[in-house]
Amino acid sequence: MIVGSKVYIRRMEKEDIAAIHKWSNDVELKELYDMVMDFKSYDELMDKFYTRQDNENSVDFTIIEKDSKKPVGRCLLTDIDYINKKCTCSVFIGDKESRDKDYGAEAMSLLLKFAFEDLNVNRVGLWVFDYNKRAIKTYKSCGMKVEGIMREGVYRNGKYHDVYHMGILRSEYEELAKGGSDECLEESM
Repeated sequence: MIVGSKVYIRRMEKEDIAAIHKWSNDVELKELYDMVMDFKSYDELMDKFYTRQDNENSVDFTIIEKDSKKPVGRCLLTDIDYINKKCTCSVFIGDKESRDKDYGAEAMSLLLKFAFEDLNVNRVGLWVFDYNKRAIKTYKSCGMKVEGIMREGVYRNGKYHDVYHMGILRSEYEELAKGGSDECLEESM
């Protein structure tokens, strides 16, 4: 468990699957995070849960609101490469009432802490659709930089959209961490 001021992240548990199943079928979330939201049935999600428990190349966390102790989102590290010391991350707030409270920024900060300090990776990257402005702002505030663009890489609502690849290096994370653990949150407000 990694604790922040508003939320904490902990390994995904079987009891989280009902909430995650609900979020994974939310049309609005699917538009923003389709690369992560690949589950359709409860049974598929349950199978994926057990498969990922044994997978050393991914870590699934549930984002928990500290006050209510309820699951509000999910964050993951995938494609963990222990030789090249890199991984891919994703963060989303599934609970609609919990959005716009900076939980995503804090969860990203906690996830980066785990990746750099516990897994000892040198870089963390992610993909984000160009129209997901809120996520791009949050990722930038947490030290991520746009590293590349997959031009017209996704088709949504009758048109093509670019997909940004963003990333942060260990040296950038360490520089950001020197400013205090809440810097990511302060910049996103």
